[in-house]
Amino acid sequence: MKIRPLIPLKLLIVAMVLFALSFAARPALEALVPDLQTSSNVLIIAIPFLLIFVPIILGYMSFIVFVSKLLHQRVPEPVYKFIEYVFIAGIVAGILCMFQPWVFALFKIGFFILFGSLLGFMIWSHLAMKQRRREKAREAGH
Repeated sequence: MKIRPLIPLKLLIVAMVLFALSFAARPALEALVPDLQTSSNVLIIAIPFLLIFVPIILGYMSFIVFVSKLLHQRVPEPVYKFIEYVFIAGIVAGILCMFQPWVFALFKIGFFILFGSLLGFMIWSHLAMKQRRREKAREAGH
């Protein structure tokens, strides 16, 4: 049986190449495209942004794959459920803090709580919890 690597290298290589291209994109666009066309064409303006944003997304996808391969079938169900509920509570708390009209500091804190909880929940939802022995035996029998 072949063991798959934990880190998706192809995804990370593509992310690094795109990120490296982002440094050359802005000067190349300034040299090749006239200012009048650049100011009126949204797609030309978006190229440097996308060459930075897409590698961030690809890096996050690589991190999700890494964590899911690392913890696959290793987290017991009670621990899995508890952490899942903590992330859900963080999402709710972040939304409540962001939409209350009284304290601006809670708005800023709520954004980071919501952002962290959403990122954590996205990673956590890709994990498979440890199955009980009865469930494994039942699946093997069918």
